[in-house]
Amino acid sequence: ADALAARGVRARWALAHAPTTLNSHTSVFSGLDPHGHRVPRTGYPVPPAVPLLGERFEAAGWDTIAVAGASVLERDMGISRGFRVYDDAVGTRIRRRFEDPADRVVDRVLAAVDGRSDPSQPLLLFTHFFDAHSPWDTAPEPVRRTILDPDYAGVFDGGDQAMEWAIRAARSGSLG
Repeated sequence: ADALAARGVRARWALAHAPTTLNSHTSVFSGLDPHGHRVPRTGYPVPPAVPLLGERFEAAGWDTIAVAGASVLERDMGISRGFRVYDDAVGTRIRRRFEDPADRVVDRVLAAVDGRSDPSQPLLLFTHFFDAHSPWDTAPEPVRRTILDPDYAGVFDGGDQAMEWAIRAARSGSLG
């Protein structure tokens, strides 16, 4: 993991092109904004004519593996195109979707990587974690202590207190 991190790129700040998972990931995988790829929000499949990153890496001879942490990226939504392995077998029902916590996603990723027939082949590995979404059970202690009320059962509205905390935490690097 350290060797991978040493060769990788770390962004200290990033903005999403869109507010929902599928259209945001489609922007990342296509290089197009939502107007260009025509996925307005989660639940609208990626049009077949939109070229995706997995397809490009596959065509260039790379092995391609993806593991999704939530059903919002299920195979039928089209983001799976070009991945030799696309594991969307999430098993925990949370309200209207299925999710897996990070530890299960990591187990699925390790199994997929360990199952490669040619480990010397270059690898595009996409790992999707959904844990930071509500309910944010894995939130760092400062978040749980200051903005997450364990007795609150309503909808989280992303109010000012949460936004202010997130901005301060991002600027100070205290998210981990």
